[in-house]
Amino acid sequence: MVIGSGRPVASATAVPASANRKPPWVLPRTSQPSGISPLNRCDSNRASDGVCPLGTTAQSCSNIPVRQHSTGGSVQPVTSENSPFTTAATQGASAEVVVIVGNPQANSRTRAVGELVGRKVASLTSHPEDVLVVDLADLGPSLLGWGDPTVGYLKEAMVNAQLLVVVSPTFKATYTGLLKLFLDQIERDELGGVTTIPVMTGASAEHSLAVEMQLRPVLVEIGASCPTRGVYLHGEQINNPGPAIDAWFDRNEAPLGRIVFT
Repeated sequence: MVIGSGRPVASATAVPASANRKPPWVLPRTSQPSGISPLNRCDSNRASDGVCPLGTTAQSCSNIPVRQHSTGGSVQPVTSENSPFTTAATQGASAEVVVIVGNPQANSRTRAVGELVGRKVASLTSHPEDVLVVDLADLGPSLLGWGDPTVGYLKEAMVNAQLLVVVSPTFKATYTGLLKLFLDQIERDELGGVTTIPVMTGASAEHSLAVEMQLRPVLVEIGASCPTRGVYLHGEQINNPGPAIDAWFDRNEAPLGRIVFT
């Protein structure tokens, strides 16, 4: 260190602080999140032959930690026979319309709005009574892990549906954390283009664009096709959603009818 008047200046022979930092793969295990193993951190740059310890080439390798999936207990394959979900018409992963409700409170007014939208669009199908409505609040701890069979059943039902309705109340100008927790378990493009209607409710019209600016993009990211404008109900419309939903359906019945198979 060169001492003089004013601010101290590091000498040319000083060792930079970064040289004393330990790389992340040698940090104590207690510093890693419980769901991430340092052994799954891939670093092909440290491999002498250009192949990372996980078996991938240097070109396809990344230094992103890999989440370890739970291996405790046996997980049943997703089939219609063992699915816990049922509708008035069918059991399992084959409902014509699936409604996903992201309200942390089960049996909410937001659920009633989503169910009404679901039954409206179900009238375009050959089985209008085949509507599956799922409150994510009822799934509880199933959403906190990865590879839970109940979540697998629900994702299968979504992929097999003709129409999907995803509904959430407005929390902090966007959809709920509960819904985000579920959507994070769906891979990019996993829905495979299923026709989807985003629906949100709010206290006022102030956040009416949240359904288009917040919810629609994440649905498209996981493979949903959203051919119509979303539904946003606020204030007294939530207590009496019929007229607003009827008006939305009248505007969008024709384009939806061209997509749905009867």
